[in-house]
Amino acid sequence: MFKGYVYKVDCLISNKSYVGITTTTLEFRKKTHIQSAFNENHVRYNIHFYKALRKYELNSFRWYVIDIVEKEELDGRKIIWKYTE
Repeated sequence: MFKGYVYKVDCLISNKSYVGITTTTLEFRKKTHIQSAFNENHVRYNIHFYKALRKYELNSFRWYVIDIVEKEELDGRKIIWKYTE
């Protein structure tokens, strides 16, 4: 069965975190987040996470997988992790 990932991004300066889900690799998802954060035409350009990616140096963020689940369970697992952190 196909697996997906719940991942977390910690900003080491602000001590804030972002929890996300992906069905790709974490490295690919990281790359797409960074590209979107610096693309002024992206629909989510002004979300807090993307603002933080632009404000702080990219090496100020720690990216890691916190859970591996079946694809069908991803959305529910993300919510669980958001509220238990």
